[in-house]
Amino acid sequence: VETALTGELGDIEARGTVVLLPPHWAAEDLLMRFSRLDLSALGGRPLPTHLEGQLRVTGSVDTARAPEADLELALGRGRVREWEFDSLYARGAIHDSVIVVDTAYANWKGARAMGGGRLGYRSPHTGRMVFSLLADSLIGFDSLLLATTGQARDTSKDARPLGGSASGGVELSGSLDSLQAAGK
Repeated sequence: VETALTGELGDIEARGTVVLLPPHWAAEDLLMRFSRLDLSALGGRPLPTHLEGQLRVTGSVDTARAPEADLELALGRGRVREWEFDSLYARGAIHDSVIVVDTAYANWKGARAMGGGRLGYRSPHTGRMVFSLLADSLIGFDSLLLATTGQARDTSKDARPLGGSASGGVELSGSLDSLQAAGK
């Protein structure tokens, strides 16, 4: 594949090898660069986005076995629904029924999240992933919280945006078919 597409979905350039023979799907050295990517254009559940970045993929999916893949996603400033972020990066793989997130982080207005680890794709393979959130300011959550709760923005002269700070984390363990989660 070597193509450039422009449309409602956004601007997409792709280069690499793909196999589209359901139920077998594969990619070899596929590099997709995109701008203005709006996933709601794919149909199904509406998920409005504005994404700028690239995705590298080598791997395959088939109903007869667990997926095998190496993935790297790098996004610049963008938006998913009302959540606006400055950067997002993730590098991971799935091999021998083990999912590995080598590096994952997101940065946005006053906050950052990071994490990584391993999980089993299915039993008996297991592992552990840990993710944390540090927010020096909650202002980046203000619009997201309003949209999620359905509340209207207070327009009175005394109105203030969401304030404060927060930190937290989640630990995932096991495999996708027996996933356990703990938060703090």
